[in-house]
Amino acid sequence: MAKATEVIRQCLTNHFHHNEPRIANWYTDEMEVQVNVAQGRGEPVLGKTGVYCGDDKLYEWYNFRLPRNANATPIDNDHHLKYPLEHHVEAIGMTGWNWKRQKSIRVGFDFDAITGHAKGVGISDEQLEEIRNKLLDVPEALVLKSTGGLGLHLYFEFDPENLPATQNHTEHAALALACLRILSQRVGFDFQAGLDVGGGNMWIWHRKMTAENKGLTILKDNCNPDGSVAYLTVPDNWQLYVDVASRKRQKVKIEGVPDDEQGDLSNKAAAQKNIPLDETHKRIIAELQEFFSEYSTVWSIDHHLLQTHTSALKAYFEHREKSGDPLRGLFETLSEGKNPTKFNCFCFPLEGGGFRVIRYGKGTTEHESWKMDKSGWTYTYYNQPINFFHAATAYSGVEDEQSGFTFTDAQAAISALRAMGHSIDVPEELASRKILVKPHKGGKLLLQVESIKEDNDLDLVGWIKKRGKWTRIYNISLLSDADLSVDFEEIDAHIRAVITTNNTLAGWFIRHEQGMWMQLNKDDSRSKLKALGYMDEVEPMLGHILSKSWIQVSIPFREEYPGNRQWNVNAAQLRFDPATDTESVDGESLHPHWDLIFQHIGRELDEYLAELPWAQRNHMQTGQAYLMTWVACMIREPFEPLPYLYLYGPQNSGKSILHEALTLLMTRGVMRADTALTNPSDFNGELAGAILCVVEEKNIAKHGAAAYNKIKDWVTSPVISIHAKYKQVFQQRNSTHWIQCANDKTSCPVFPGDTRITMIHVPELIPGAEVPKAILLAKLEAEAPYFLSTLLSTPLPDLEERLRLPIVATSNKDQLEDANKTPLEEFLTERCYPIDGAAIPFNDFHSAFYATLTTSEEKSDWTKGKTKRELPITYPVGTYKGNVKYIGNISFEPAAPMSFTLISKDGRLVKRGAINE
Repeated sequence: MAKATEVIRQCLTNHFHHNEPRIANWYTDEMEVQVNVAQGRGEPVLGKTGVYCGDDKLYEWYNFRLPRNANATPIDNDHHLKYPLEHHVEAIGMTGWNWKRQKSIRVGFDFDAITGHAKGVGISDEQLEEIRNKLLDVPEALVLKSTGGLGLHLYFEFDPENLPATQNHTEHAALALACLRILSQRVGFDFQAGLDVGGGNMWIWHRKMTAENKGLTILKDNCNPDGSVAYLTVPDNWQLYVDVASRKRQKVKIEGVPDDEQGDLSNKAAAQKNIPLDETHKRIIAELQEFFSEYSTVWSIDHHLLQTHTSALKAYFEHREKSGDPLRGLFETLSEGKNPTKFNCFCFPLEGGGFRVIRYGKGTTEHESWKMDKSGWTYTYYNQPINFFHAATAYSGVEDEQSGFTFTDAQAAISALRAMGHSIDVPEELASRKILVKPHKGGKLLLQVESIKEDNDLDLVGWIKKRGKWTRIYNISLLSDADLSVDFEEIDAHIRAVITTNNTLAGWFIRHEQGMWMQLNKDDSRSKLKALGYMDEVEPMLGHILSKSWIQVSIPFREEYPGNRQWNVNAAQLRFDPATDTESVDGESLHPHWDLIFQHIGRELDEYLAELPWAQRNHMQTGQAYLMTWVACMIREPFEPLPYLYLYGPQNSGKSILHEALTLLMTRGVMRADTALTNPSDFNGELAGAILCVVEEKNIAKHGAAAYNKIKDWVTSPVISIHAKYKQVFQQRNSTHWIQCANDKTSCPVFPGDTRITMIHVPELIPGAEVPKAILLAKLEAEAPYFLSTLLSTPLPDLEERLRLPIVATSNKDQLEDANKTPLEEFLTERCYPIDGAAIPFNDFHSAFYATLTTSEEKSDWTKGKTKRELPITYPVGTYKGNVKYIGNISFEPAAPMSFTLISKDGRLVKRGAINE
């Protein structure tokens, strides 16, 4: 019996068609590999994940991955394969990691998947197409069609003579994320935004790859003009991404910063408003890297900051001054630049091409032009105007009693004002004399130069000679932005004004001494400012705090400070880190109690999924797989809409354990939401930040269309309006996903034609199978890291409809839809035929319909006016033959359709599509 690695090689070489054999030849028995099988006509084996067996019970077939424990210390789990792989295989994939040699050969990315993450931060279809085109211009990029032929797969390969050493899959994934940083810089788009995986499995063969769709064919090769391969240079310091790849951190560490300062500095970066790099910023960065390459200079995409050395900044500042193209302001540093390859500062971009420069290490001593904030960080500004006092003293100005400064010559005065961002001219005749610069009334600038006898015949344009002095006034204010600025980092640590995403005030927040934030009011903020020592400045400070408000967002499972002054306060987080050792023996599940829950609750869907084409395409043929995919989508793509799950069945059948178990996975975000659906005042404050909304044993059907309309809106709308009692309405991105549990199947308003609700009957538990809840919850909690690992690694199906996962229609749902039909809908279904071009006189239709009504209430309710209003839009009403009112495209008898349809125009039925129209 052959080993699994041998069978894979034989299948790829001899048994399978491949549109691009070069890709199939990447496989060797040293490569990390994933094999997925199709269920086919087999049945899932109870208690085993991804394992199936035929009716003959001759053998089982199953998914497998080689090696075992790849994320930590790889273990060779090659084994004799007991089933014919060529009959059952669905897909074969590789990560690009040679686990035996512990080297990375290549890294791959599903391009549409990573840009799908990017869509969450605002990428448009036009931008996506532009980025695709830029990608084709990256020499090292190997671009393939996806397995189905519609998407793109992207690879970077490394020089075989200098392969990067990676000890496990986690390090390989970290290398991949670093490569993605390079791609982001190349194409000018942050692919890392929202991306939490890298270096994952990429299919190198798949059943859906055909000669017709040209799946996995090469669209752009990674070859140089001479035919050699353009290998990607291994990124410097890629090891920084190891913690991100292992999910210990959501952003890469800031290099050179001690661990105990990482959190403080990361939060400092997140508190900055992300100023897009303009051409001035880009020039400074590029020329620092080009002209002063002995110093390390790196732009950090993760934190939107520049890392470099203060000696490099000073050298570049002097270089620009000598070249006659000076930067604004001034820049000095006490650093001697003895370790140029080590960063010693980070720089946040400011509007207008400047930077705020902060030295590494709290309490660092620097030049007198630097300042220290209340948190202990030493900072200054670069290419930024400075105030008059600092500019004048920097260029040897001598202060007088009238707030002016005297300079020894005009050039010193010109340099000082240029440091403030202003430009003046001094005539050559006056250039060598002492010059006085001081503020003038009206916020202007006054220049004065002593006159001499030889000046009698001088006529200087713009200058006035008066009382022995040459005077000129410039319309220049000596009050710079630096004089008006407030250091908000101390304020941010204690007081915040917070606005919603639609720019309304969410409230004032004050930090308690125990660390939590309290939402209070403006008066409380005044008191806090006074306690911090701001006495006379309280009102101006409140105004400044408002002008620099934080933006309150709700992004489930992301860090508290995503950046750009966004505050992800109270967002749902995962309670557990996913397990790294997820390999089981012979397919035995590492989360059997979770599997039992999903198998039991999803059992009714098995027979329906087996017949659905989309489920067959995605090999989702059990209710367990459907529900687990539902949960995986909720966690991995929290802003994508999912079906409303309606679980009904007898008491103690295990309906509620689904949402109770999911509560174990999250720190918050699971909300009881029945009141939001039924509240006549439309208050729904509990939905703010919700990820899972639960309706438990509540008959919301009695609220009829009102509740159903809310379901329709909240299930599919990309945004949701939050209306908490006594608070202003605001909008947030919709992350709600819904589960309702009830004993009575009529407790949910399921109306005809519904496209949002998956209705599942949950049967009674098998006698003796019930596990006491306390024990079950303990088992679920113990297995949660393994279950999360499965959810985060399971391939998600392709998006095919409006919902991320299509609904499943069951016979019970069909019956409930029929039961909820209006009398008119029943009449149209049972007595009428939709026929293009046919028509029935409206009075005849209403008489026939009226005769089917059985109660006096129905007869009084279904007037002609209501009947007309409730007719589907496909049945237009208007005057037609003999100036009589008709209903179009309908008949009481079956008939062949006409060559036209009827539409309503100006109160009449007219033909559309008729040959002689």
